[in-house]
Amino acid sequence: MRKIGTHMRRHFVAYLALFFALGGTSIAAANALPRNSVGSPQIKNGAIQKVDLAKRTVSSLRGLRGSAGPQGPAGPQGPAGPTGATGATGAAGATGAQGIQGIQGPAGPTYWVVVSSTGTILRQSGGWTSVKTSTGRYTINNAGLNESLMGYSAASFREPGGGIAPGFVTTFANDASGFQVATYNSAAALADLGFSIVATT
Repeated sequence: MRKIGTHMRRHFVAYLALFFALGGTSIAAANALPRNSVGSPQIKNGAIQKVDLAKRTVSSLRGLRGSAGPQGPAGPQGPAGPTGATGATGAAGATGAQGIQGIQGPAGPTYWVVVSSTGTILRQSGGWTSVKTSTGRYTINNAGLNESLMGYSAASFREPGGGIAPGFVTTFANDASGFQVATYNSAAALADLGFSIVATT
């Protein structure tokens, strides 16, 4: 410590001169540039960053928002999505109005036979047979027909001049074996009379 103190006393003036010399250089460097003397020529391009600027300066440099540009063209259609789940069944609708009646179909074929009082077939449409079984009783048949599925009508007639005889005709037990026919006079007694049968399907 004694050596340091002796050294400082011997070189005090020299250290003081060195201090002022260094301090004067710094002051001169700080005061070398006048105020507002730095411009664009003294600044290297890209040297000033946004962080070096005040917020007010940055705001003043931002321009106004421009108007919206035109709408761009529509993009291509995307792929179809998956099929959704089936919805619940809706309530049944009201019953519609009844439609108009259709036209009547053509009449079915007609089968007929004319039988005398003796059971002889006088005229027919074809396929008929006749048998007189007793007084006023006859069995007639057509092998090509099922008489049980047919509609029929019967009438008596006068022989030999024709016309309706004074009596009436009934049919019964019409089945696959044929028509059973009974003829009656005006007194409602069984009597041999000629008759005709008309049958339709």
